[in-house]
Amino acid sequence: MKQPNIFAFLTDLLYATLKVHSAVLTPPFESLEQIDFGLRRKIWSDFDYQTLLYGAPNVTFDNSIYFMEDNFYSHYIIFKHPEIANSYYYVGPFLTRTADDTFLSEILQKNQLSENMRDSLRTYYDTIPQLEMRTMIATLNTIGSYLYGGPESYLVHFITENWGTNDVSYESSSTPELYLSMDVMEERYRMENELLEAISRGDRRNALKSFHAFSCTRFENRTKDLLRDAKNRLVILNTLCRKAAEKSFVHPIYLNEISTSYALQIEDSSSVENLNALMLDMIRRYCLLVQNQSMMNYSPVIRKALNYIHFNLHHPLSLKSIAEVLNVNPNYLSTIFKKELEITLTEFINQQRIHIAVKLLNTTDLQIQDVAWNVGMNDVNYFTKLFKKAVGVTPSCYKKNIKRTTPYDNQPSSITQILI
Repeated sequence: MKQPNIFAFLTDLLYATLKVHSAVLTPPFESLEQIDFGLRRKIWSDFDYQTLLYGAPNVTFDNSIYFMEDNFYSHYIIFKHPEIANSYYYVGPFLTRTADDTFLSEILQKNQLSENMRDSLRTYYDTIPQLEMRTMIATLNTIGSYLYGGPESYLVHFITENWGTNDVSYESSSTPELYLSMDVMEERYRMENELLEAISRGDRRNALKSFHAFSCTRFENRTKDLLRDAKNRLVILNTLCRKAAEKSFVHPIYLNEISTSYALQIEDSSSVENLNALMLDMIRRYCLLVQNQSMMNYSPVIRKALNYIHFNLHHPLSLKSIAEVLNVNPNYLSTIFKKELEITLTEFINQQRIHIAVKLLNTTDLQIQDVAWNVGMNDVNYFTKLFKKAVGVTPSCYKKNIKRTTPYDNQPSSITQILI
């Protein structure tokens, strides 16, 4: 941690700015009553606060933050304390909707409480702040980035639990009990659009921030199989990411390769935890794909030229042959290519070939002549000359000195994987 008293500072800051309480929970958790200011004890005189821990979801994953809602529609942010063993830090309770009479009636019915509990509930809700969802999501992201080193380093889990009785089974709320206000729904779609816009720009950092915010919104379970539900959501995310990358004029062959790969990985996943990790990897890879393969800023003829070059690098290529395929004048193609890419077409082709050759040398056991052939260069001597000019050493010297980072049984299965 950057400061030994960071949590004391955070507690003071959250209350001063948002009027929301926060504290550290340490074993044996004798101060749990403070988590709801004694509300449950007031409603149920024999309520055992330890059941909140026993019945709550297993908040034990490292680098994870939990955005939780209890059976009074109070919200909390909870995560493992990074410095104190078996301890937690929580922020809350707070509301994201107005506690009006309709709201109070809903709470009374949900918890099977008598009407004489209305005043106690009203007093409780008057005590806790009502905050915008986006404010708390920004708070969550700030905490996560500070503690774990950035949006790529932690996961956010949204959990709804039936807290509030001495029954320690605590099954997840069923769909009819979940309440989604128009504001929350609008917020969800706004955050979804922010996520997709960031992916379409190849902006990995903001895409991950938007993803964490988006994952804080509540998703209704469509089946009783939590793993199947998680897979279904990830299939949808895969489709949305593909469409976002498509907006940046990434060629369909790249989109098909990456989306098919993730579709197979999703179905092969055996746990929700694996799927959570796959979500982050998916967002990173789609952003990387856009960074490397987006042709948003190029004219239609240059997009066609780049696509043709990328998918035919293993064949002989020339300005004349490419111009013939595109049905344009070679001089026109040469001029516009140099104008838009600030490099000649021939230089670009050679640059791409050497780039792929380096990857092949790093990740395969191919001989030098086979590497040259795979990048469309039958003249090994000419390939060696270009390689040395670009890299500084000959392919043979490079191959002797490299330390392979990819096992041979995990070699790229296609030239497309090498390109992205």
